[in-house]
Amino acid sequence: MKEWSKPVEAAIASFMTAEEQMNKRWGWYAWFKMTTPEIAAKYQGARERYLKITNPDEKIKAAGNLVKGLKVIDDQLREAGGVSDVFYLQARISGRNYYFVNDKLDMQRVIPLMKGKDPVVYMMEEIVTIIEAHGTDVADTIKSAFPGSTVHSIQFKHNKDQLDDEIPF
Repeated sequence: MKEWSKPVEAAIASFMTAEEQMNKRWGWYAWFKMTTPEIAAKYQGARERYLKITNPDEKIKAAGNLVKGLKVIDDQLREAGGVSDVFYLQARISGRNYYFVNDKLDMQRVIPLMKGKDPVVYMMEEIVTIIEAHGTDVADTIKSAFPGSTVHSIQFKHNKDQLDDEIPF
């Protein structure tokens, strides 16, 4: 890793902090996907140039330019309504905060909104994958026959005679 002078290190730290704040505010690089394609392309190009710079004065200037770019993106997102348009469901179950979102982008965008200790975020596709892994034929039949019914618990019944069987290998 290259050693930089104190002013260069300060400029780099300022840029990294600004990018970290954007991730906290809008979601882990969700802000990059939420901005306009033109602004995203400009920012990406500036960031790629920044990474290749070895001249200290140019590095400071490029870091400052990226901070300005992040401010432009932040202002644009705030003006457009920002995270408030992300749809999520939240429930506190068994002492944990669960968040349910539609897709990966919503997952990234809901992270800054999460409250409480150890929140868990699931995408709808993940929920369906988990449900299908445990077999849903019976539950789907019941839910179809009784619209509006709710699941309160799931119990798996085992044949007690088979519990102490030897492992077949």
